[in-house]
Amino acid sequence: MIVVFQPDSKARARLSDALARDHELQPVDTWADFSRIALNAQTSACIVDVYGPGRTISPGRLGQLRLRRPDLAIVVYSDFSGNRLNPFELGRYGVDAVIDAGDDDPGMIRRAVARSLASATAGSVAADLEGHLPALLVEVLRWAVEHASGKPSAGALARDMGMSPAQLTRKLRSLEGPPARVLLLWGRLLHAAQLLHRGWTVESTAHELGYASASGLQRAFHRRVGFPPGDLPVRGGLSSVVTVLLESAEIKKLRE
Repeated sequence: MIVVFQPDSKARARLSDALARDHELQPVDTWADFSRIALNAQTSACIVDVYGPGRTISPGRLGQLRLRRPDLAIVVYSDFSGNRLNPFELGRYGVDAVIDAGDDDPGMIRRAVARSLASATAGSVAADLEGHLPALLVEVLRWAVEHASGKPSAGALARDMGMSPAQLTRKLRSLEGPPARVLLLWGRLLHAAQLLHRGWTVESTAHELGYASASGLQRAFHRRVGFPPGDLPVRGGLSSVVTVLLESAEIKKLRE
């Protein structure tokens, strides 16, 4: 579910047109209702207008929300024309995506929300792995989760880590960690786990992550996780896959 704090009726209608097919939207009219629903574990994302009629939502409130719900995707959807707040500053407060209501389109809204969901999942995974794995592996897995929907390559991963592919390979070998291709696969499975826990079907999740069919995702789950993806909601969702990752032969050897 995505809770929407957007007082402008036309902007709210644009959000509905762009997102209602794939997401359950819950519009609210007050910050109190917004906060209450956003803190509910069943809420996967929130969209908030920080410049609604007659009031401004301070970035600090969004920062407090981020601290209380590190797994929540936070999207700001506002018209920044004539407002002094630089939208790029919102990243400091844990905002995952910013949409300028002055030049939005449905495809851009869908992409921004998808990126924010992936970013929030990546942050949650990194927090769970912190202290259990070397910092480089945590950052690689964070990147792999965040980019899971874009058919990521080892070359793109190395570039964003500030290394050449050969340097990244040597670094991972020095840690006795899995190769980049295996970590990228785990990133896809971790992101899949969160989507499935949020109510996505196996078929739609497989499509989102670039698998040719649901059977491809099912085979990957059986091979790496040990149970079918359809079992995720009753097995604990994302946390169950994080546990399997940490207990996998490659990672367990590294931890020991």
